Amino acid sequence: TTVITGSNGSGKTTLFDLLTGLIKPSDGSILVDNLNLDQIEPDWWRKQLLAVGQEPEFLEDTIRTNLCNTVEQVADEDMTNALSLAGLISFIDQSKDGLDTVVGSSRTKFNLGFRKRLALARASLVDGTFVVMDEPTEGLDGMGARIFYNFLNVQIKNKKTVVVLSHDPAIIKGADRVIDLDKIQNSLKRA
Repeated sequence: TTVITGSNGSGKTTLFDLLTGLIKPSDGSILVDNLNLDQIEPDWWRKQLLAVGQEPEFLEDTIRTNLCNTVEQVADEDMTNALSLAGLISFIDQSKDGLDTVVGSSRTKFNLGFRKRLALARASLVDGTFVVMDEPTEGLDGMGARIFYNFLNVQIKNKKTVVVLSHDPAIIKGADRVIDLDKIQNSLKRA
């Protein structure tokens, strides 16, 4: 379990984008078990990632479609379990459209807490080995943060590789190692 911390603008989100393959490094390379990420089949890599970004993005479509788009053949029971894990099942049960509620790129339709928890539900459907999250508890209330803490603890217990980019003291406290990007940048400036 590694937590990468640093001030705003230190590169945490860029590192998330590099680790998830959303962008490629302009210099150097990302190694996964000593294999260059460029040599790994992107579809296979996506199946390894339980990823939640700082500002989750969704297809302009239903919750069902956004969850089904994550992995092949998702049963309704699996979707229900994922939404329950993310603390969203009461929303689904009370919503007139349920799983057919439309979400999308608009950040005004649903608040950040809802979007992050929906992204967590989506990520939890992936049976991968690498958990990577960018500021997962930022902007969440206590209940939302506990959902992420519980999820991360389960992934650690299941021996998954966990990388969290975060300022959250509770997440930092639970890390095996902490990398402070500010300290790295300061040492590079002095060198």
